[in-house]
Amino acid sequence: MSVNECSASKNIWFDVIKGALTAFVLSAIFVLVLALVAKIFALSVEILPMINQVLKAVAVLVAVSVNVKCEKLLLKGVLVATIYSLLSLILFVVLGGTFSFAQFALDWGIAIVVSLVVAVIKSRKQ
Repeated sequence: MSVNECSASKNIWFDVIKGALTAFVLSAIFVLVLALVAKIFALSVEILPMINQVLKAVAVLVAVSVNVKCEKLLLKGVLVATIYSLLSLILFVVLGGTFSFAQFALDWGIAIVVSLVVAVIKSRKQ
């Protein structure tokens, strides 16, 4: 990463918001594609939550990999995971879902673990 890219990326919140929104949009796209695939191929209802968790983890992995740069990688990763999880929760509740603290905690925990792993790997490469 060049000095100019890092100085332009000094604002922590810019990276965090961009990362959280990237994860949110990717996750929404993945869920829509999953719904389409499930309908076309009549996937079992029991397997959908597991696939959904994997897709959410991939969305966070990509978002943190692409958007979290330069310094304070662990902090940025945790913030991306937290904001993404809150945005997902809000969307789900607005669309008519019920709030489940256990489900939110699972989603948030997976997002944090994935973001921390990516942040540690990125920090080792710098």
